[in-house]
Amino acid sequence: MISDSGKPVSTVIALVMAAGFSRRFGQQDKRTALLPSGQPLLGQLLTGLQGRFKHLAVVIRPEDDPAVLAIPDGVHILRAANAAEGLGASIADGVDQLLAIDLPGIESLALMLGDMPVPATSTLALLLENQAAARIVRPIYQPDAISADQKQPGHPVLFGREFWLQLTRLSGEDGAKAVIRNNRDCLTLITVNDVRVLQDVDQPDALLRYPAS
Repeated sequence: MISDSGKPVSTVIALVMAAGFSRRFGQQDKRTALLPSGQPLLGQLLTGLQGRFKHLAVVIRPEDDPAVLAIPDGVHILRAANAAEGLGASIADGVDQLLAIDLPGIESLALMLGDMPVPATSTLALLLENQAAARIVRPIYQPDAISADQKQPGHPVLFGREFWLQLTRLSGEDGAKAVIRNNRDCLTLITVNDVRVLQDVDQPDALLRYPAS
């Protein structure tokens, strides 16, 4: 998000998870699949986020070549040694390394999935306005046309710095669900009408529905 001064927000680091194996996508590495824009999937997401966050990190596998993945300059590259164990293990690896980076003034991390588009500017603004070191903030997708019981949780999820150590203890394939479940009293849900918080690319035909910007 761009702050009122016109500069990318500096109190939150975006942490993009891109160490998965995406077996449902097929033989091609989903991260390098080309979008209708001609840009690779992961590269376009990271480039878009660079304009909104002063600090940006991506979690990839130990054997990955950042150049092949089109990771832009200036992005912190973290390696998930336990990527094969699932998303939770990759988050733990990434946040553990993140804690070793000198990031003064950072209050929260915005956990994003590497196959999702950048949320709308208004969505990011709402999430960032509510973030705090002792708070977890999550978007809830609810278009105007559906009832409240059809709300769907989405990404990014903002974890205040007080929860980072809990993230380093994750394992398995359930992502950060356990941290959210164990800290419900610190959870703030933000209702948005922005389908981008749900969109991902699990199958090749989903590339055609990926937002242009």
